[in-house]
Amino acid sequence: MKVNGRPIVVNLKDDQLKPDRARALIEEAFQDDEVDAAVGSTSSAPTLAMMPVAEEYKKMLVVDIAAANSITGSKWNKYVVRTGRTVGQEAVASMLLLGDKDTSVGVLAQDFAFGHESAEAFKATAKKVGVTITSEEFLPITPRISRVLCSVGSTRRRIVPERRDCG
Repeated sequence: MKVNGRPIVVNLKDDQLKPDRARALIEEAFQDDEVDAAVGSTSSAPTLAMMPVAEEYKKMLVVDIAAANSITGSKWNKYVVRTGRTVGQEAVASMLLLGDKDTSVGVLAQDFAFGHESAEAFKATAKKVGVTITSEEFLPITPRISRVLCSVGSTRRRIVPERRDCG
C-alpha cells in the first residue's frame, strides 16, 4: 500500500447514487481531504456529475463500473480514465447476437443515462442489421422491472437469462 515510499490512503464516501451528493463528495475529497485521485461512482449519473469537478481541480477520476457512453464520449475531459466497458459495447454485442432481418425487438431500459444510452446504441445497431424496433419503454429501477423481465422469460426466443425469483 505504498507508491515511491508514500502510503496509499483510501477514503470511502457513499454517494447513495445521487448526482448532487456525488459532486459534493468529490469536491470535498479534492479540496478538504486533498486527495490526488478519485474513483467514480458505480452509476453513470453520479459519475457524470463528478467529471466537471475532476476537470476543475485537474485531478484524475477513474471510472470503472459506470458505463454511459457519454462518460468517455460527449462529456469526457482529459482527467477521466475509463477501465471498463461502455453501454454501447454491450448494446452492439446484444443486437448482433439477437438480430437478423426477420427479428422484431421491443426496447426496455432503465430511465436514466445508462438506459437511454444503451437504447440508442441498441437501436442504431438494429437499424444496421435490419432488425425492426416495435416499441420503446423506459422504466424506473424498481421491482416492476423484475416482473417485466420475468414475463418475457416464456417467449419463443429467450432474451434474458432465466430468473429464479419469477415465482
